[in-house]
Amino acid sequence: YSEAIEAFSIAIDKNPQYAYAYNNRGVAYHKLHDYSKAISDLNQAITLDSNYAAAYVARGYCYGQIKEYINSISDFNKAISLNSRSALAYSGRGFAYYNIEDYERAISDFNKAISLDSSDAKSFYGRGLAYSNLQHYQEALRDFQKALAINPQLEAARENIDIIRKAM
Repeated sequence: YSEAIEAFSIAIDKNPQYAYAYNNRGVAYHKLHDYSKAISDLNQAITLDSNYAAAYVARGYCYGQIKEYINSISDFNKAISLNSRSALAYSGRGFAYYNIEDYERAISDFNKAISLDSSDAKSFYGRGLAYSNLQHYQEALRDFQKALAINPQLEAARENIDIIRKAM
């Protein structure tokens, strides 16, 4: 991601009004877990283009990583208002709701994310977590199994399957 940061920095130097470059550099910083730089770049992208849905999604995920869930939800709400077909925005908001223990809203958002992109293992995994917390173990087990079928590398899903089976 360092090369990407360098490339987008050059693009920004050439054109400081280039919201796309700020957004993508912010996403690269996010991947490197440098959330303050990521948020700073995403703020700039949004300042340059207040209708940039992807920048709100990316910033929402950053806020989630630093446990600012209300800001995260606010950004996902804005992204959804700009692009109601963004599975990433619904999934991200679902995780934010999950983290504030609003499991019903989390499930609703994961349902919407899955309806928009049924190949996203993380949405099935997130919905499984929410179902598990509501003690809806059959639904949770189904979702963890589906997440693992989509992404066999998702070890957390495998671990949760074992936990659910013991709880049943």
